[in-house]
Amino acid sequence: TLGLMRAAARRARLTVAVSHYSKRRLLERLGSLDRETLVAWNGLSRPAPAPQPRSTEVPLLFSLCRLEPRKNIAACVRACAALHRAGIAFRYVIGGRGPELARITALVEELGLADVVEVAGYLDDARIAVLHAAADIFLHPQIEVDGGRDFEGFGITIADAMAAETAVIVGSDGGTPELIEPGSTGLVIDGRDDLALQTALRRLLEDAPYRRKMAHAAGEHARSAFRWDRHVELIAQALSA
Repeated sequence: TLGLMRAAARRARLTVAVSHYSKRRLLERLGSLDRETLVAWNGLSRPAPAPQPRSTEVPLLFSLCRLEPRKNIAACVRACAALHRAGIAFRYVIGGRGPELARITALVEELGLADVVEVAGYLDDARIAVLHAAADIFLHPQIEVDGGRDFEGFGITIADAMAAETAVIVGSDGGTPELIEPGSTGLVIDGRDDLALQTALRRLLEDAPYRRKMAHAAGEHARSAFRWDRHVELIAQALSA
């Protein structure tokens, strides 16, 4: 309960948030604390792979997440449908399970995308590694739901994609935009705006040199900034101060 959270936070030696946005929302719920709340970005969920050359053929889009409303993968499917109708070539793999799995699978069929969109469900580590190495664009246009109480605080799958030198498109809600330098290491769009998502995706699909430059910059940034040793060091320094 909220009361227990407040009591625990007030007794803790240190409060840590994974983004400045998470910190702000935490303090809104808990009220002011007697100490500064530390912001320490997460690290990657797996070692950053060696950069791999991408295929020069059909671009690969990839999403990996728990399939729930705030991940907003249905918007990705709708954007893909519009671009498919426009004759733009791509393949799209959607990985993950969750309450939206059946809805997304049905939407792919309804929009006639079964030949270019794979709703893969659970992916093991080996296939995830293959897809990260091959993907040209990672889609994660997350939104806040439940009156703003359910939001993306950081986005480890996005950090993983960046570290694998994949261009990313993310939503503007939550803490995820803090991972991105817009236009340089990724694109940030309003996840509720289907046209904005479609436009961003089309730009990356049609401009391969820009996409590759962005992917390289994303990889350099992610491998430097999203490290668990850095996360732990920040906490250790704060506790020893």
